[in-house]
Amino acid sequence: MQLPRLAEWRRRRALAVRDLAARSGVGTSTINRLELGYQLARPSTARRLADALGIDPAELMPPAGATGPVDAEGEEGAS
Repeated sequence: MQLPRLAEWRRRRALAVRDLAARSGVGTSTINRLELGYQLARPSTARRLADALGIDPAELMPPAGATGPVDAEGEEGAS
């Protein structure tokens, strides 16, 4: 599954990638690849990241009805 809002939530929580990795147990390179859209997340990985961020996993998904890429602020239509 894609997690287009992962970087947005990480920044909202003022976490570096290495901090999120330490909290979630997910590797830094995996987090980087997920944030850049180069890798899809397993549901268990999405749950671990969401738990570390203190949010529901659904918050990492695109906004309802979104059809295009999402920018760092969660706005549809980013390129």
